[in-house]
Amino acid sequence: MTSATNKPINLKEIYFKHATLTRITGNPNYADLQSMYRECKANAQSVPSNLGGGANGHLGLIISANAYNTISPGTAYFRPTNPAPYVQGENATGPQIAEGNRRYHEATRLFQEANQLESTLQNQIAAALDSTVMMPCLNEETGTVEGTVQDTMQYLFTTYGNITSASLITKKHTLTTHVYVHDDPIITIFNKIHKYAAMAEAQGAPETDQQLINIGMVIIQNATIFATHVEDWEKRIAANKTWPHFKTFFTNAQIAYKKARPTTTIAEQGYSNQANLVEEIVNELDQRRIQDDTAAAAEYEAVLAAQAAQDQLANAANTESNSTTTMEALLATMASIQAQVNNNNNNNNNYRGRGRDGGRDNGYRNQRNGTNRHRGRDNDNNNNNNNNHNNGPRTAKYCWSHGNCAHPSSECNNKRNGHKNEATFSNMMNGSDYNMWRRST
Repeated sequence: MTSATNKPINLKEIYFKHATLTRITGNPNYADLQSMYRECKANAQSVPSNLGGGANGHLGLIISANAYNTISPGTAYFRPTNPAPYVQGENATGPQIAEGNRRYHEATRLFQEANQLESTLQNQIAAALDSTVMMPCLNEETGTVEGTVQDTMQYLFTTYGNITSASLITKKHTLTTHVYVHDDPIITIFNKIHKYAAMAEAQGAPETDQQLINIGMVIIQNATIFATHVEDWEKRIAANKTWPHFKTFFTNAQIAYKKARPTTTIAEQGYSNQANLVEEIVNELDQRRIQDDTAAAAEYEAVLAAQAAQDQLANAANTESNSTTTMEALLATMASIQAQVNNNNNNNNNYRGRGRDGGRDNGYRNQRNGTNRHRGRDNDNNNNNNNNHNNGPRTAKYCWSHGNCAHPSSECNNKRNGHKNEATFSNMMNGSDYNMWRRST
């Protein structure tokens, strides 16, 4: 680009978004190089040009043809070449001669502009790196950077980027197994794909437009919420199935989905594994070995709370209203229950246990009031409290949801799915056998 006096203008001062690239001290790593390369691309794109479709400045000057095609499908950027001098024909008219000269001067201007831009970018790169890093790229006589920006960046990524075929494959696998939560902006998917594409380009194996679409489609299909939109995408004509179109299409699809279904399910929010967490805590508490009546009561209340939370979680998974708030409350509840479990563990770290199958370990209780109390069945049978013999807690009743506890099945306030009010000790109706060992002889 030249001024009216045909003198090159200062591209850096007039157009560049980064007059100086971020300085990198010592040997660069992959992240350093990608950051610097991104700044170079922003500078190249900021210089106006009609080449490559006219919408991306001279970006095509410093990125690969494959990479440019993902940005501007079907409209390639061709680096300007030095034109041959214009030679007029014998029978050329005045207007023809004028047009020939105009084209020659324009081609020359574009060639010089591209060279000036690339030289400026190369100097910026050299200034941002230590001289030892750039030494292989410098002309020994002039000290200037030789080759193209693409050549320089390829050298830097190869030498310092530490990108291997194995790491690239691993990155791609991680990307294709990414679980997308539809409440997040869908651009998060596209950004992950762009980062992978940049890594592939740096490794010298750039992904094509169709390959990026394939990766995006795998992630979107795994999300399962865009099934209808996937079908609509497949029906589009080839000309409208480019990477830019793909991003626009599914961005609009997410907007439409959220308008039609503004709330999210448990699975879509990424909380499906919390049900397993609740179940683990319930099982842990359910199989807890009881030390004394006080500890038993505290842990039993924790069981009831955990079971109630489990049922609430199951119900929430099948509803759409206030799912985020519900999950936050449930997770807070489970954190509180887990803290209680841990506290009871600390207080009862010398206990001996009893399983849900009615078995009991023989052993000794911790020293209590200056005496050691035998924990075996014989000592229990010799207990002076005959009224409670073989009946568990003093107020023992049977509940279908909670087993041997302090309330009958008909008065349960935390009923589990399938709860039967008629269940009793004599007819448990396949209900909970929790704490039933306390009735064993």
